[in-house]
Amino acid sequence: MSKEELTIRDRLEDILESIELIQEWSKGMTELKDFMTSPNRVMAFNACVMRLQVIGEHVGKLLKEKSKPLDEYKEIEALFGSFRCSKRPVRIIPMGV
Repeated sequence: MSKEELTIRDRLEDILESIELIQEWSKGMTELKDFMTSPNRVMAFNACVMRLQVIGEHVGKLLKEKSKPLDEYKEIEALFGSFRCSKRPVRIIPMGV
């Protein structure tokens, strides 16, 4: 199956897998400097960044295909609660500040 043929379910499963891997690889690390203490941790950091990219690409493609791709899947909200974002702006704080 090519990337263009992925279903919403396929993309959501990839996103979930990426989240689970990021959680596993970053366990016990709370700051950027925690990733920089050894070559293996730097590799874990790079892997986490790549998985964040996978998440971003899937979300972007979901939103490109449909403006609200999950609206027809009411069972998702029933299982996990609401995923709606607040209207408040998000403040990004640089690492190490």
